[in-house]
This record gives sequence, C-alpha cells and structure tokens, in this order.
Amino acid sequence: MKKLSIILISLLLVLAGIFIWLVSKAGPENANTETITVTIEDNFEK
Repeated sequence: MKKLSIILISLLLVLAGIFIWLVSKAGPENANTETITVTIEDNFEK
C-alpha cells in the first residue's frame, strides 16, 4: 500500500510539473496570430 501511494504521488507531481511547464510556455508571443472565422449555417426547421 505504501508503494502504491508513493507511485501515485510521484505521478501527480510529474503531471503537475508538466502542467506548470505548459502554462509557463503559454503566452502572447507563442499564440497563433492567424484569425480563423467559422461560419455556421442556420438550418433550424421551424
């Protein structure tokens, strides 16, 4: 049981580290500057 809890805590720490790394890399300089326009047709039947 102790080994399982150590494995789970290690996995959570790794996932938290990856999340923090991704959030720190997310910024305006890395954002996509291309504007994408999506047109949705109104096909609702009355």
